[in-house]
Amino acid sequence: QQQQQQQQTLHNNVNTKALHTDKYLSDESKSLLCHYLCNEIQIYKLILSKSLNLDEREVRRSIDELKEDCPHQADLAECPAPLPDGKTKLLLDRGYGTERGEEWKSPPREPTPNYVTKKILRPYETHWGLPLPSYMKKDYEKHLSIVPEEESVCFVHVGKTAGSSVGCALGFRLHCGTDGDGVGGIAVEEDVLLNGGTNETDAAESSRTATPGLLPQYSTHMFHAQIYDCFDRSAYYLFVVRNPLHRLISAYNYDKPRDWERSKNKNPRYYEMTKALYVECGFDTMEDLASNGLSPDGNSSEVCRERAVSSILGTDRFGNHIYYNYQFHLEAVPKGATILVLRTEHLAEDWNAAEKVVSGRENILGEDQA
Repeated sequence: QQQQQQQQTLHNNVNTKALHTDKYLSDESKSLLCHYLCNEIQIYKLILSKSLNLDEREVRRSIDELKEDCPHQADLAECPAPLPDGKTKLLLDRGYGTERGEEWKSPPREPTPNYVTKKILRPYETHWGLPLPSYMKKDYEKHLSIVPEEESVCFVHVGKTAGSSVGCALGFRLHCGTDGDGVGGIAVEEDVLLNGGTNETDAAESSRTATPGLLPQYSTHMFHAQIYDCFDRSAYYLFVVRNPLHRLISAYNYDKPRDWERSKNKNPRYYEMTKALYVECGFDTMEDLASNGLSPDGNSSEVCRERAVSSILGTDRFGNHIYYNYQFHLEAVPKGATILVLRTEHLAEDWNAAEKVVSGRENILGEDQA
């Protein structure tokens, strides 16, 4: 039941048209956010360092870019505050764990024929006994329908990292349009997902030519927020990442309902979750949260100060995209996983480097396709 509810809240009622004022941060607010993002920044650096397709020079390049926003945290090897305990979040939303008791286990259930595409048994459906949302699937007229588990690529879609555009180019249905040339695809900010559309006809609108190379063909499954639909024996785990501060601001603006009355009527659970931070505490923008909820000179109540901190740490949920952060996604994949990385700031070159790892082919994307 929780998984069904969370599927419904993942992209509903979100704000896709952030104003310029929503993105403003004073220098003091930026410094405060970097301070509370310290552990998330270290996880970001760890993902970069684990990447098979990025060499040391490229990792250093991203850390140097991060220094422009968070110089102290970019240089740290360890943060003063301990890493938040993500065990409960993993058990509830990833749905596994070595310390999970019998009470976490559901009786075995056979998925119905509607849950299977071309006889493919989906890991998410097998585990939860729920249908996989259609936006997590691919068009098997254009992509391989069966790839051995040990050769497959798990696409790890961390929210607000350009993951939707990457996912569309990989062939996942998501909320995709075409890019004008009919190659690959881009994410569109329309109402298919925003209004909860998840049926097959919604996704049919995004039909397009497959992106060249083996990376899109072998990327057969996706992990996004609380929907983990990957094999634990996947050959690679393809993360899309972005400067953690930039991701935070984008996620905060995206999670805020664009129409509060509509949110209240359409999805009361999401409305109550977001209202606690954005309305009750008056944190309409990230600048509001930092200057009033994090600053020693802020005028927020103690409750709202606690909410401000826990929202940044990802320990309490007041939306989706901040809560399901880098820590959650990295801890959810198998230990020792082989990682590939696409950086939002360098997508085309990272895509080509990842394709070279998977297939050995170089420069698969030309400048006209980047």
